[in-house]
Amino acid sequence: MATHTKRTDREAIVLYDASIDKMGDDTVMRGWIGSEQLHLLQVDDYQRELRSSGELSDMVGAVRRGVRLPDAELNMRGNNFAQGKNNTYLLYGIVVIVDGQQRCESIIQACKQQLGLTPRYGCLIHIGKTPEWEWDRFETVNLKQKHVTRQVLLRTRARKGN
Repeated sequence: MATHTKRTDREAIVLYDASIDKMGDDTVMRGWIGSEQLHLLQVDDYQRELRSSGELSDMVGAVRRGVRLPDAELNMRGNNFAQGKNNTYLLYGIVVIVDGQQRCESIIQACKQQLGLTPRYGCLIHIGKTPEWEWDRFETVNLKQKHVTRQVLLRTRARKGN
């Protein structure tokens, strides 16, 4: 399991540059979480095992070079949040990574390797969904996707002249 830790009841995850949006009957928040709070995000049993440090090294290196990784998809179980100051929301509920665990861990590792590094992790947070919904969403996002083949990657690099 990742290096994520349990929070105290009063410890909030701060969502910066935050907004609330409706996607059909789904309420979501969009914004970013500072790297110093990523360890507070939880993972559940449906997540695959964390990749080894060696397997994460490309993403860790990208973060250290200032590359912004794709946003995470999270769920806050329940609806315990409050609007803060300066376009922030304070998330008091359990916030679970649905998609983005490997990227999250890469950011955490990059910050451990390079003191002073403070990358942002963009996210879309669903509000009040169940663990069963998380599993279905994880399956849709991860298990039903067709992976990019090595041929496609090589062809793309050739077009770029790399």
